[in-house]
Amino acid sequence: MLTIRVEQMAALQRASERTFIDRLSAHVVLRWGVMAGGAARESWISEAVRRARGYRLKSEKDITEFVDLTFEFGREFDLEARHATGAAILRGRQLAAARMRQLRDWAAAVRGSAGKEA
Repeated sequence: MLTIRVEQMAALQRASERTFIDRLSAHVVLRWGVMAGGAARESWISEAVRRARGYRLKSEKDITEFVDLTFEFGREFDLEARHATGAAILRGRQLAAARMRQLRDWAAAVRGSAGKEA
């Protein structure tokens, strides 16, 4: 029988996280065309991933959507008073899939209202 030690599991988790951050970084460059390289982009993404997980988002798809929202609405949009509704959705008790549906609807409404104010 094969036994995986705690240290080995931790190394596998770090490698998996590094691969995810790399894929997410490539996604950000393709989607947003910003911060083409370096530590600033990686720091932004790593912090956004940490916050997404704090909201109980686990799937790569949900975390990627959260990161996209940080690029669209601001690095800490979920902490800003003007985006309190979005933050409330993220803190909700529903399953992640339901909260992400609500968050997509919220984002679409915010986009739709942009520029309509006098």
